[in-house]
Amino acid sequence: CNHSRSSSQRDADLQTIVQYLAPDVMVVQELGNAPVNPLVVLGDIFNVNGVSHYARAGSSNNSSSSLVNMLFYNSDKLELISQDFINLDINNSPLIRIIDFYRLYVKDPGLGTPGIDTVFFTIGVAHLKAGNSSGDASERARATAAVMQYIDQNVGDDNVLFAGDFNVYSANQTAFQNLVNYS
Repeated sequence: CNHSRSSSQRDADLQTIVQYLAPDVMVVQELGNAPVNPLVVLGDIFNVNGVSHYARAGSSNNSSSSLVNMLFYNSDKLELISQDFINLDINNSPLIRIIDFYRLYVKDPGLGTPGIDTVFFTIGVAHLKAGNSSGDASERARATAAVMQYIDQNVGDDNVLFAGDFNVYSANQTAFQNLVNYS
């Protein structure tokens, strides 16, 4: 977004997209750190024109940054059962930004009936450090190593989706390799 449009125009654009796509899950970054922001997005963009089934996760922010992640989801189909975040790398040094994790399950209408089960899944959401310097690449590598360690130690055998603004500029970067060649 180039900020040449007013906030109400951007909200209207996003409302049009959400109404057309009717997403079951949507994650965002750079939501802003004002506590009202996710409530405004939920009430003015998702739950409008007779729609009322969208919900959101709680907010987390380790630096009062505007680079806040958020999860919005269709509460008719999904249930958020927990959320967590990491703010330290694998050496317990602070990460530049929080990386959020949300655990959900599919609300199958037959749940509770013998033989009917559900699917649990975890969504990790990150906004990794931008920039082409070696320090920026190192920050992304530290963050993705922490993500993979978190998944390995905490997620179990859920399905995992990792989403966000990764700012990875080539498949050769360590951050990318951490995600696709983890051992």
